[in-house]
Amino acid sequence: MDPLNLKEDDLSLNDFLSKVDEIDKIVKGMNTGDESEQNMALSKADKMLKETESEQTTSSINKTIINGTPTKQENPQGISQDAFMASVEADARERAQRRRLKTKQATQLKEQGNIEFKAGNFNKAVEYYTQGLDCLRDMVVLYTNRAQAYNKLGQYESAIEDCNTALRIEEKNTKAYIHKGNAHLSLLQYTKAIETYQEILKVNQKQEKLVNDYVKKARLAMEAAEAEQAASKVVADGEIQASNLLQLLNKLKQPDKPIIYYQGGLQLLAVQINNDTSKTLFRSNAGFELLFKKSYLSEKIQQAHTSQDKENLELARATVQVCIQATSKHDVNTKYLLELQGFHDFLLNSLQVATCAALKEECARFLFQLSQTSLARSTIISKLDISRLMLGLISCVQISQQGAENAMKSLNNLALEKQFLSLVRVEMKSNLLPAFEEILVHSEAVSEAVLPSCISTISNMAHDDHIRRQMSADKSFWQASLTILTKHCSKTNSEASESVLEPLLGLLMNLALEKCHAEHQLAPQLAVCVMPLLSSKNPQLILRVCGLLSRALVHSPTAVDYCVQHGIVDVMMNIIIQGNDDICEKYAVKCLTVLSQNNSEAQKQIIRKDKGLTRLVHLLDSEDDMMIANAALCIGHCAQEPGCSKNISTDVVQTLLTKTDTTNASIKQNCAITLAKLATTSPEHLKTLQGLGGIGILHSCMKYVDT
Repeated sequence: MDPLNLKEDDLSLNDFLSKVDEIDKIVKGMNTGDESEQNMALSKADKMLKETESEQTTSSINKTIINGTPTKQENPQGISQDAFMASVEADARERAQRRRLKTKQATQLKEQGNIEFKAGNFNKAVEYYTQGLDCLRDMVVLYTNRAQAYNKLGQYESAIEDCNTALRIEEKNTKAYIHKGNAHLSLLQYTKAIETYQEILKVNQKQEKLVNDYVKKARLAMEAAEAEQAASKVVADGEIQASNLLQLLNKLKQPDKPIIYYQGGLQLLAVQINNDTSKTLFRSNAGFELLFKKSYLSEKIQQAHTSQDKENLELARATVQVCIQATSKHDVNTKYLLELQGFHDFLLNSLQVATCAALKEECARFLFQLSQTSLARSTIISKLDISRLMLGLISCVQISQQGAENAMKSLNNLALEKQFLSLVRVEMKSNLLPAFEEILVHSEAVSEAVLPSCISTISNMAHDDHIRRQMSADKSFWQASLTILTKHCSKTNSEASESVLEPLLGLLMNLALEKCHAEHQLAPQLAVCVMPLLSSKNPQLILRVCGLLSRALVHSPTAVDYCVQHGIVDVMMNIIIQGNDDICEKYAVKCLTVLSQNNSEAQKQIIRKDKGLTRLVHLLDSEDDMMIANAALCIGHCAQEPGCSKNISTDVVQTLLTKTDTTNASIKQNCAITLAKLATTSPEHLKTLQGLGGIGILHSCMKYVDT
């Protein structure tokens, strides 16, 4: 039989493969059935093979032959069925072997192309991808990779053609849509680009964020193009403000002028850039390049931060002011500026300069402005050195109140992005944690109005599990926190101290979530610091102290003893008896559970405060699982105290049995423990348990008890 040549217009690759599959099923069916059925199957397979042969078509993939080797599926007259079957099977094996070999060769060529692409050798990459396609015409990744390389070379039409081919083979290929959309975008075909990106959602609804990002990029480019057209018209119409701005830019391009000449020019320029048209004109007439890319002025600007000379530092400051004006409420300019490498170096160097507080403050103001939009945040994170950026912002806390506030607000805004936190994790232990410790240890150098914001920023970052673990495991960081805690706990009547204590206690609550040795060692010192705060009139301070102690006391019997001796049980019992704040009440119950676990004095004090434990029993009807579990366990702890059980109403048995009907393992375990203790310490409770058929229930719950 002649080669099967499949033309794009006559027979698609999918149709061909479908026929092959059908023939294969028929041939496999020939192994069963009687002789007449086998003859019918053979006749049908032979007929389909001849029909396929007669179409004489070529491959739909890139107009090339899919199988250039003659098949061996002919059935000459007189050949036996067994011989024909053997011929078909041998041909299938041969084709599969050829396919494996071609796939291996194409994959090797793809990898070589990828290496060249990463090295920036896009022409060479195209050569390798093309050679790969010569081996295997239906390897989709070769088309999408080649399309990406064509885009880099500016051969956008070729990229679109490759993407279309890839989509004919695999209609759900996301990369093909992306590279095709990018090609349309580069051809300034904005609507087509947006439509192409949106096609992805028709085949994969889970890619909504990806699509939105690409659509946003295309709309931003379309907005930039439209703005440039409008700006060009303004210039053509001879508008005075536009003419003045362009003249000013030309004057700033002149070399060998005194620094004060450029400084004054930039200050005037900042005033001129005051609306969308002037911002567009500034960008489209290479204003950003003038400041940061291979010009006489850009060289002076880059060197300014190293100078002790006031004029040079003022030049750098004027440059930041121009950037603030040019990017304010203007996404196109913001993205354009943030992608300039020269700007990155200038900003980070200026932010870290120690000789000019005014320059650092201006940089902090600019970063706060930038950090208020998700577009700028994501671009900052992807383009700037995050470690240097964070250290620079942290260093701003000591320059001025305004500079420190802007720096901390910038960090808080950046922390909204998951990618930022993932980068911070890497730098936390080596660079950032010591910087945070420095703020806490030398808090007197930080403005009282700014310190709470600094601590809140650190606390917000501690919401990330990885960052929190690093902070919590660092004993010196705990010690630095305790230093400032001790200082402000002695001034609870001071409004400034309370504003520091609230975020600081919140930070320590977060850190205490981790079970680390640093916290255990410092728990007694921590308890000494915060116990006086329980008498505060500030309910937020009391709530956070309760939360902190409920976590920190678990692993420190010494701290438990101290707190019990200093009246913590009465405070916690009053909180749950009053029941004014659900969250505070939950922390108080947990504290009582921790305190009463191994401390008989705590058990006695709880019983003295509430002889029948009525309030704890009442909390078993709470809707909060943690509250129920802790209340049950605390009752069990107190039941160990001689004579306590007889004062507890036997109704508690039914309540506890009812609560075991749950999927919450902690509730099952704690209720089982308490039922067992009540039954072993009080005949009345045992009798009630038996009467309710609770022995079997108790037995089934015991598997949840941690031995």
